[in-house]
Amino acid sequence: MPMFMERWERRDGTDRNAMAQAALNRTRSLSELATSARVRFYWEDWDILMIVLEDPDIGDFRKVLGPLEKPNPTVAGPAFALADLARRIDYFQGVEPAAGARAFEAAGREAVRAR
Repeated sequence: MPMFMERWERRDGTDRNAMAQAALNRTRSLSELATSARVRFYWEDWDILMIVLEDPDIGDFRKVLGPLEKPNPTVAGPAFALADLARRIDYFQGVEPAAGARAFEAAGREAVRAR
């Protein structure tokens, strides 16, 4: 299942409740586009939270993240609102091994297969 995770650190002086509300708005905007996805946010500690998106439909996953040169306003607005309150300190995007092997083979490489 494709996965997207980002970690946000609270900016000095930012109210934690405001940051939590902004993170909740971000998760709702992601859920609105990726209807098959599970999107949640978690507090890692007092100043850091994580937003995690797991989506069984790779098409929804790509629709949500989209190309940077043409961001989706439904997702970009809440992301910038959160960025006003926190710094994104980590970002992860992963796919299942089979999808990675297909991309590797599409690049003209030979993927190792389990026997």
